[in-house]
Amino acid sequence: MAEVSYGAWDDAVFDNRPGSPASGQNSPVELVDLEQFDPHNRIRAFFGDRGFFVFDPSVSLVDALWRQMAEAAAQSCGKCTPCRMGTVLVRDALDALRKGKPSALSLDAIKVLAEQMTATSMCGVGRTCARSLLAVFRHFRDQVEAELRRGAQAEQHGMAYMTAPCIQACPSRVNVPRYIDYIRDGMPAYALGVILQKYPMAATCGRVCVRFCEMACRRKLVDEAVGIKTLKRYVADLQTGNQALGFGRDLIANPLSLNMRVAVVGAGPAGVSCAYHLLLRGYSVDIFEALEEAGGMAAIGIPSYRLPKDVLRNETDIITALGGHFLFGQRLGRDFTIDDLQARGYQAIFLAIGCQEGAQLGVEGEDPTLQGYKSGIRFLLEVHEYVAGTHTGALEGDVIVVGGGNVAMDCARSALRMGAARVHVVYRRTREDMPADHEEVDAAIAEGIEFHFLTNPLRIIAEDGRITGVEVTTMRPTAAVGRGRRNVEPVPGTGRVLPCTTLIAAIGQQIEKGTLLTEDGIKLDRWNCVEVTTEDLSTSRKGVFAGGDCASGPSTLIHAMANGLKAARSIDGWIRDGRALFEPRARMRAILNHNKMIVTDAVEEPVKPQYRVHHPELDPDTRKQMFEEVEQTISAEQAYHEARRCLRCYRIYSVITERKIANGAWPCPRPNSKPRSTAASSGVTRTRPFSPAPAATTSISRRCANCPTLTTPPAPAGSAWSKSAPGTRPGPRSSPPAPPWCRRGSWSTPAVRRCGKCSASRSNCWWPITTRTAPPVSATAAAISRTWPSSSVCGRTGFSTAHGWWRARSTIPHRRWSATCSAASAASAASPSAATARALMRWCNRAPARTPQSPCATAWHSATRPASPAGSASWSVRPEHSASATKLTGRWRCSTTPTPSPWCSLLPQSGSGSARSSACRRAPMSRARS
Repeated sequence: MAEVSYGAWDDAVFDNRPGSPASGQNSPVELVDLEQFDPHNRIRAFFGDRGFFVFDPSVSLVDALWRQMAEAAAQSCGKCTPCRMGTVLVRDALDALRKGKPSALSLDAIKVLAEQMTATSMCGVGRTCARSLLAVFRHFRDQVEAELRRGAQAEQHGMAYMTAPCIQACPSRVNVPRYIDYIRDGMPAYALGVILQKYPMAATCGRVCVRFCEMACRRKLVDEAVGIKTLKRYVADLQTGNQALGFGRDLIANPLSLNMRVAVVGAGPAGVSCAYHLLLRGYSVDIFEALEEAGGMAAIGIPSYRLPKDVLRNETDIITALGGHFLFGQRLGRDFTIDDLQARGYQAIFLAIGCQEGAQLGVEGEDPTLQGYKSGIRFLLEVHEYVAGTHTGALEGDVIVVGGGNVAMDCARSALRMGAARVHVVYRRTREDMPADHEEVDAAIAEGIEFHFLTNPLRIIAEDGRITGVEVTTMRPTAAVGRGRRNVEPVPGTGRVLPCTTLIAAIGQQIEKGTLLTEDGIKLDRWNCVEVTTEDLSTSRKGVFAGGDCASGPSTLIHAMANGLKAARSIDGWIRDGRALFEPRARMRAILNHNKMIVTDAVEEPVKPQYRVHHPELDPDTRKQMFEEVEQTISAEQAYHEARRCLRCYRIYSVITERKIANGAWPCPRPNSKPRSTAASSGVTRTRPFSPAPAATTSISRRCANCPTLTTPPAPAGSAWSKSAPGTRPGPRSSPPAPPWCRRGSWSTPAVRRCGKCSASRSNCWWPITTRTAPPVSATAAAISRTWPSSSVCGRTGFSTAHGWWRARSTIPHRRWSATCSAASAASAASPSAATARALMRWCNRAPARTPQSPCATAWHSATRPASPAGSASWSVRPEHSASATKLTGRWRCSTTPTPSPWCSLLPQSGSGSARSSACRRAPMSRARS
């Protein structure tokens, strides 16, 4: 447990510094898992919405408070003046103080401004971001004044993180307030984009999600929780026809080689989500599914009156649009094994096989072969076939459903629609203890289903091999055991018989027998689920991961999709580095959850009661006779009304650490460690991502700035690889000692294609890289013509929003670029073509300023402007800076006579082409905007 040096939390002050008046008088603070942030990186201080804790007395409070307010200023929505202006003024004042410069605000003025923000801001950002600052000024102002007397303070390592109760409660950590803000601002497509960052099945989740976010919504303390699920469905259902968002290979920023393949076993929500994120990372993904359609339990286990099959099919088709492949009718353990998949060359395997075998009741007279006995999963499969028209078996007589989960509710409501005279639900606990969604229970009661709470089956009664009834008994609650639910026990002498013709056991699910074989080497736990590591979902076999119901037991759709995202990140890290990558945001969430730092039982400001909007529903007497969707989508006016009810309960937390926090990777190579071998332990040949095809290679290295114990290998004679700076021409080079490491943003060598890790994670990290020499000009032009403009990928960094030069995917080193440009220009003049015109380099849309003397820029200026491509009148440029300016940017446009050129783009200005074209009537393409 971390020991607090001093701090304040919820108005309780702690001061354990030697010599302080309260030293030794404070009760210890129970803080869990706050010793280290990432491996070997001690936490020095923590700041939040309820106060702060300092573990290292040498921490600079001024710098820490500046970090907190800088995040608040960056995240402010700007709709209220106290937050919009107050955060900026306080941030700038603290910035000046920490640098030892005169501040426009005194400490008293900063305190007054913080109090005004806390009292008058409209949302949680402004109301809570200054609470730790106020706690410091009220209780430890002498510490701040002592720091100011010492002069400038060194900037400390750390990070800031903004979240909300609904975000923390969501298993996928969707930024709920953000997409609600977009709905309120009239931009539902942007709202859907926020959801699609986490999973592809937005419309499905908007219909069947169990709403953990709404359970944590603080609006329910005023009236009712915000209809988050309702709003999610609204934005998803708007994407139809011409308004639908398009999915395609052009969304993949950095496609990998075809041998970077991953196998996903199971096309349920977990498998689809994992495949979705792996495809966006550039991998080739094959999904093996035992059924003849995608969706898993979402397809066969959720009836059409809750989830229409065309809605689910449209969302699983996203995988195909992104380049994934479904292999239907392929069952693990019957058609293939894990050994088979690894022998086929898959770099990793994700098991999302679900739990598609029902559990038995374990009562006297139970026999699955009895006529009328069905498991919940098997019955839902019959319902699915009944709706599809491939199964005609209607129900007759009374039906008893045993269970209290969502599967039991689906079975009961479906049985009513299939012709049952009466449907009884038998549950051994109270209604409050039912795990089923309370709205599903309300809907079942409205449709006439009879519930028998505190009732448990004792014996199944059968005659001539057919079920005729179930003997049940009454239960009563007993004392609670620990922190769990209260137990129940039978009441003697309360047995009775409920007659029925069909009994559906919907009490649990498990993995189908025969799916996982002993030789697969996959360990199972005592509940017959796949045993996985919590941090990365890895199994007992290297390269094999598992998630969803097969790893956790029967759970919810949102949990399964969250497992898919987590598995995709783990697989990506394992393929690249042989281990899961460190994620600072996930670490912050773990700290908040372990210490229960987010308060959900109070609101800071008075709120006018305004009850939520509910889905329009079909009449119960009508809907129980058909499988048409019961709930309907709300209108735009209703969505706006509901979005306005959000309180934006954002909270900002920051942590000060001893060293720089690893962002998306480990902070540095471990001492005496070696890069993972290209041959996996399973015997599968593995090639590193981003490694070019066989060609002349050159490795480049640099010392890790985060690891002072490591030193840079000595540079070979005549080589400048260890000192080359961005924009400088390197000297002769030769291969330096292994291991080679590259860091995006701080290392720029012309021969580097892109960082083998950073280009995917956009993080500051270190990774072995391999580069190659340039191919012929014709190959370069052909490579570009295949990839641009259909794919906006930066040739060096792999991202359109990253720093670097645009060029062919096969890098041309700077020392050869001048000749290449000249050759390409000459070819363009002789025979204008799209390939040769596009072969000229292009300035990346977020590249930093570079001087014209840099090798590439010099090559461009010395080259002749390409001739007009066929089909357009001329090149034209709208200058933003002169050709001799430091930042070479210009917005190129093409003539509209006779047709616009498809490769309008942002290019560095060349020579005298600074006149604005009057014939250009076409705006720059969105792919190439600055």
